[in-house]
Amino acid sequence: MQHKRLSAQFGLRWMMAALLALTCAIGALACRYAYQQRRSALLQELDLRLQRVATEYENLVDDFWSLYISVFSHRDDMFFFYNYYSEPSAEPLGSEDRVELRRILTEMALRDGAVQWIAVYAPLRAVNYLYFTADGAMIELPADFAYQNELDIKTERMEIYPVKRVTTSENSYFGLAIAGGVPSFGNLEGSVLASYNINNLVQLCQIESQFDSLQFDIAAEGKSIFSSGQSVRLWGEGAQPGASGVQHSADGQRWYVSTSEIVPHGARISYSVAWDELVWKASAPARTILFSLLFFWVIAAVLFYQFMVKRIQREIEVIRGGLARLGGNELDYRLPMDFRQPELGVIAGSINQMAADLQQMIARVYDYELRRKEAELQELQAKFNPHFLYNTLEIFRARCYENGDEETAELIAQTAANFRGLIGSRNFIPMQEELSASKRYIALGRARHDDGVEVQYDIDTEVLQYGIIRNVFQPLIENYFEHGYDSGNAEENFIHIRGRLAADGLILFEVEDNGYGMDPARMAQMNERLQAPIRTEQESYGLKNLHQRLRLFYGEPCGLTLCPRAEGRGLRIEVRVRQMKCEDAAQPSAPPAP
Repeated sequence: MQHKRLSAQFGLRWMMAALLALTCAIGALACRYAYQQRRSALLQELDLRLQRVATEYENLVDDFWSLYISVFSHRDDMFFFYNYYSEPSAEPLGSEDRVELRRILTEMALRDGAVQWIAVYAPLRAVNYLYFTADGAMIELPADFAYQNELDIKTERMEIYPVKRVTTSENSYFGLAIAGGVPSFGNLEGSVLASYNINNLVQLCQIESQFDSLQFDIAAEGKSIFSSGQSVRLWGEGAQPGASGVQHSADGQRWYVSTSEIVPHGARISYSVAWDELVWKASAPARTILFSLLFFWVIAAVLFYQFMVKRIQREIEVIRGGLARLGGNELDYRLPMDFRQPELGVIAGSINQMAADLQQMIARVYDYELRRKEAELQELQAKFNPHFLYNTLEIFRARCYENGDEETAELIAQTAANFRGLIGSRNFIPMQEELSASKRYIALGRARHDDGVEVQYDIDTEVLQYGIIRNVFQPLIENYFEHGYDSGNAEENFIHIRGRLAADGLILFEVEDNGYGMDPARMAQMNERLQAPIRTEQESYGLKNLHQRLRLFYGEPCGLTLCPRAEGRGLRIEVRVRQMKCEDAAQPSAPPAP
């Protein structure tokens, strides 16, 4: 009996020892798993923060070139910049040029609300300027300008300078500065420097974190551009883009560093936390398990471990099931956000946002397809109706020929030709084609009034090499026959069409008649109405429609101007278009050579 008890006790001890060893092994595995999971979660959170900071920085840099859009949209602004950067001067700009420069810089700043100030710097000028977006003030660039040294040695087309503070007598600006080249044509030396508000970048870096030592740094070519801490942390060749690991500072302290490269700007953004702090934070679950093992021994440790694993697995299954439903085209489904694991909640939120974005994109594509099909149907219908009219006119013309009425048949043929010209597929045609169309329309008007109109064309030969948008002269001729023709003066009525080259790359046409004309007050009112946008269907025809078409296609100062005749009654309409050939009409306009 005693031997059996000793054997039982001995066996129990061995069993306890084995169970303790097993418990320790399980506890060690649980601690390691918990440590790796927690460390992975912490680093994932930091990586997401790093990605957001990198995206914010990249957006600031990418938005820089949008400032130039307003300059490239206006040829006069490009010429102003060309003169500013190409002409040496020891004197400040005149008052008019200062106003013009301030206007251009104001339009540039409106492209991006994050811009704090814009500086223009031309080495050939003794005086350059600094524009502030907050109050619209523009001052001369001070001699102690914070970025003067960088501007003097600038070599690249685009350079990003470290965050510095620019102070005036009234305000102080702290932001990221980006320098670009001259927004003009030609190889000109100089820079446009813009400072961006970095409050969003700073807030992203300062969001409450579990690490007291966390710091973000942005560097380019070995120089610090931005740092969220009190002192800059620059890491050597060991911190390659996309790599992460332990780095040693100059004082021998170990840091965990993760680095990412922002392409194509060549900047490196990194975060660093003290290695000891990372280990301490990541080992928190492991310490909990160890303390639990001390109190609950084998059973508590095993139950706790199983509970944790099952809970995580259940939440992962929820995410997996949600992904399966989304994959089955149930885009209205959204994952629940009540996860016990914060990291899984972040993942679920990202998946929900992705599903919402995808749903919106599909809706936009669907709406676009509907509109495109509707436009195609309208275009086909618009082409069908005139063709029906052409065929009908051809029947009338043939019947007139059969009845021997050749004059009426010819008028019908010219009418059909005019209809074809009005809705032709080409919007920009040769000058001869437009003049021929005008002659056909005049022929119809003369036939209506028994040829009681004298018609003269005086078009310079140089004008004929260019093209023009379709249906320019037809509304002018129609305006004369409808409102200017004097039936009581049938033998002396005339309409003259003249065309010549004008300055600034323009062509000037004059359509002059000796009809009823209009008084000066009415003429001034008509010129003013031409400038207003078309608001009703009645205004979408006639002179106002023509003026709007010319202004939209050619830009200012092209369009119509109603003028009195130099002698006698009547009306003179000036038409200004740009000198543009047919082969160049489809190409984007470029500034002329200086």
